[in-house]
Amino acid sequence: RYATVEVEIYQLVAYELNLADAGALAVLMLLVTGLMATLYAWLERSLAAPLKVDPLPPRAPQGAQWLQLLAALAVLLLFGGLPLLAVLWKAAQALWLLGPDMLADEDVRLALFNSARFSALAVLLAAGLGCLHALAARTSLALRALAFLPFIVSPVCLAFGLLLLYPQWTASLALLLATYALLAYPFVARSLAGALDSLPPHWPQAARSLGASPLRTFTRVLWPLLQPAFRRGLAFAAATALGEFAVTLFLSRPEWLTLTTLIYQRLGRPGPDNAALAMLLSAVLMLLALLAFVAIEWPSAAERPLKKES
Repeated sequence: RYATVEVEIYQLVAYELNLADAGALAVLMLLVTGLMATLYAWLERSLAAPLKVDPLPPRAPQGAQWLQLLAALAVLLLFGGLPLLAVLWKAAQALWLLGPDMLADEDVRLALFNSARFSALAVLLAAGLGCLHALAARTSLALRALAFLPFIVSPVCLAFGLLLLYPQWTASLALLLATYALLAYPFVARSLAGALDSLPPHWPQAARSLGASPLRTFTRVLWPLLQPAFRRGLAFAAATALGEFAVTLFLSRPEWLTLTTLIYQRLGRPGPDNAALAMLLSAVLMLLALLAFVAIEWPSAAERPLKKES
């Protein structure tokens, strides 16, 4: 009785083939979320301000702030940390009881390979598309709002629309990868857009006044300052591509098995071995997402703080 609109759309399409009602729900959700995205984009652009050169130094909480901090950490641990720890605990139990040989299954190796290559290709596409969108959205409210749509429109609605619009391409790997990139690139676009809003406008103007071309101004002045935001967006894009499930469930073929679809399949089969493998694969998925964040977000030598000489 707690079914959401996303679940209802999936059930109408997958089990009842009721495309009319599913389409009506998808259009309703698109209108509501599109209005929310436009309002948020307008507020974001209205409140944007250049970044201060000398930010305030961090300070330790004082008095009642400690209680607020502890309460926030407790909520984070309860709803974010403990569920992840529970998965890791179950995965450790499965690995101890069944051994690492269960990861040598052919389906597991196929799922790992597909998840890795799909995510890598999606991140490459998302990087280029996100950069172009962020640059184009600097002066356009409509484009800025469009970057939010893949965030707030349900992936089930998106997959349903692709099924209706491109029925001849539903078994196409290109369509699947393009959808991965569509869901991942807003992280890059949003991160870069925020970084561009925070840059003082006189910096590129000073470079142009000294004779730098627009391309040289971007590569030598703007891009070094945008790189941290770009890598942050890429990290979230990689995690999104690794964990994508709804679109893969709609558009995937058996030979395109991924970690998320394999976990779903194993959880739907009876037997303790299937449940144990699902928990172990969930832990592997968490580890891959963490490795993606660390690899992409790791600061370069130029960004690391210099040690003060004694």
